[in-house]
Amino acid sequence: MPLPLGHAAAGLAIYELYPAAKPKIEWWKLWLFVGILANLPDIDFIIGLVYGGNGNIFHRGITHSLLFALFAGLFAFLAGRKWPRIFPPLGFIRCTILVLSHTILDVIFSESGTSLFYPFELFHSAGYSTLWDIARMTMTESYRDAGIIIASAAVIISVKAVERIRLAKREKPAPAGPRP
Repeated sequence: MPLPLGHAAAGLAIYELYPAAKPKIEWWKLWLFVGILANLPDIDFIIGLVYGGNGNIFHRGITHSLLFALFAGLFAFLAGRKWPRIFPPLGFIRCTILVLSHTILDVIFSESGTSLFYPFELFHSAGYSTLWDIARMTMTESYRDAGIIIASAAVIISVKAVERIRLAKREKPAPAGPRP
């Protein structure tokens, strides 16, 4: 199961791959917003902790669905339009893809079911999880995210290198040739 750092790294890589205009905003606000969107489906874990003391009560349920990604993407898009100084205006499709990236990673890397097509299917994680369990997993089992983080870093570095090459080609002056 990918942990928050793996989800955030994948979200940043997906953000860099998406060919839309990049907003003019401080990089840390952008990275924070992308990381929050990429981890947003795990809000169900926090709700489970608050509601019943067990983070797995609702985990991988409704918030891990395509429907949730659409609504959360719409909300993030509208927040970016209304409050662009707080929320980067990323566009509806980009926001939706960032939220959905979390669920896709969980489908690929987790053994338990994920409610991607809610309301037609509904799964929840089994077991009992506390905040301490997640902190322990984050500290001791984050090595599992190493592959996701390395692959995401490779994507980001590659995209940035291609952008620099394209920029250098545009700024390169035309060769001086013989004048007629």
